[in-house]
Amino acid sequence: WTVQQWAPNIIKLSFQPTGYIHNKDITGAALGKALSKIDKTLIAQNGNQILIGKNKEVTLSYLQDQEGNKGFQIVLTTDEKIFGGGERALPLNRRGYKFNLYNNPWYGYAEGADNLNFSVPFFSSSKGYALFFDNGSKGYADIGKTKPNLFQAGFSSGALSVFVILGNYQQTLTSYQQLTGKQPLPPKWALGNFMSRFGYTS
Repeated sequence: WTVQQWAPNIIKLSFQPTGYIHNKDITGAALGKALSKIDKTLIAQNGNQILIGKNKEVTLSYLQDQEGNKGFQIVLTTDEKIFGGGERALPLNRRGYKFNLYNNPWYGYAEGADNLNFSVPFFSSSKGYALFFDNGSKGYADIGKTKPNLFQAGFSSGALSVFVILGNYQQTLTSYQQLTGKQPLPPKWALGNFMSRFGYTS
């Protein structure tokens, strides 16, 4: 395990499995750099689990599944709700669902379509934290579907890194935006009428 602190409420955890050769940090999604000091009151270890937060809100461990994917698993409490993951035709609370973490067109979709155009590996919890999996490779999120009390995120390659952001919804979203940056305003000439003719016949 490598532990870094990127802000007073942001802890970055990275895991390097023995013999893992695909640990490339290629996304460039996180801006800035780690702080020089770590608030050790926010981090504890219990066997193979890492506990994060003042009240140890996040219990996280390394995951290797039967398909060879590697990643993380997070313990969920009974009443915990998980939101995020990008565009899905699913309920806002993603608890009890498993879906892919890669972009995929799904034309003519209906309710229940779980893998649409925009996949975002960012999730927020009703327990007072958010997770940003900084991995651009093909992956999945299993939020209590296979094992009701576990959130599992596995990836086919890439760096095994997750940012744990502590705080309420407003604090975690603000911190996530500061961590990954803001999209610049388009030039004035691009702010005119924008239409898609896809699917229309007249």
